[in-house]
Amino acid sequence: MKLRSQLLIALCLILPHVARASDVGVFSEVNGNVQILRGNYYYQASPGVDVDEQDIVVTGDSASAQLDLKDGSSLQIAGKSRVLLSDYRLRDDGSVLKASIDVLSGWLRFAVSKLHGNASYAFNTPVMTVGIRGTQGVINAQPADGSLMLDEGHVRVQRVDADGNVQAGTETLDAGQYLSRARGDQFERRMRVPARFLDRMPARMKRRLVWRARLLQRRGIAPRRLRRMQRRDVLRLLNRHPAMKWRLRRRFQKTWGSDPDFRRAFAQRRQELRRRRFHRRHFRRLME
Repeated sequence: MKLRSQLLIALCLILPHVARASDVGVFSEVNGNVQILRGNYYYQASPGVDVDEQDIVVTGDSASAQLDLKDGSSLQIAGKSRVLLSDYRLRDDGSVLKASIDVLSGWLRFAVSKLHGNASYAFNTPVMTVGIRGTQGVINAQPADGSLMLDEGHVRVQRVDADGNVQAGTETLDAGQYLSRARGDQFERRMRVPARFLDRMPARMKRRLVWRARLLQRRGIAPRRLRRMQRRDVLRLLNRHPAMKWRLRRRFQKTWGSDPDFRRAFAQRRQELRRRRFHRRHFRRLME
């Protein structure tokens, strides 16, 4: 018993102490209809609302949002986009230990603070994963293709297959360069950003990010709850983002495991749909 206690103390001294507080940042700017899928509920985003790990941010057609994170990084999400903060672990000093952000679809501008030590920071899209170490740029993610424009710093990029597996081989991208890829193809690298990419880019994405959280008059505002997540919401997300299915499943499994009421409601809804299908088949047989 004494030996076990000594081992635990030794591990605590060796391993970095990680703060896994649920909130990792704040919405510093919201334009139009921006919603947060948090736990099993949809909430309305607004300036001053905290951002939590495992949040899925969903923006309307002409909406946008800026998230300012505790480590000093910022994310700007354009309209018709979905972004999942799948993993965001901070040290006690507020710096990032590990961050993983899934750009399910749409446009994202990022400004990531310089990392320290063995920290890691990655953006995952349906066709590529981007390793960051203090960088600013723009990502466009679509189900079967994606693009990356880098304003400053450098990144390492790897291909992702249709099942979400990271492929061998790494491309390095430097400031001012551009990289794109369609599923099944190799990377297409450009020394300059193509005009067609800039023409498609939303206007807000063209401006470099400035950390805006300090301008907020209020922080920690409770978001307005909109509705409970339904089974059809889960299926819709899985169907719209087939290449990101395993990431979404992992997120929803965590939700189901922590909420017995949702598991029960989900199972009841599934049984109800089975009964309806049975009655439809039975009715068709009677009509034949």
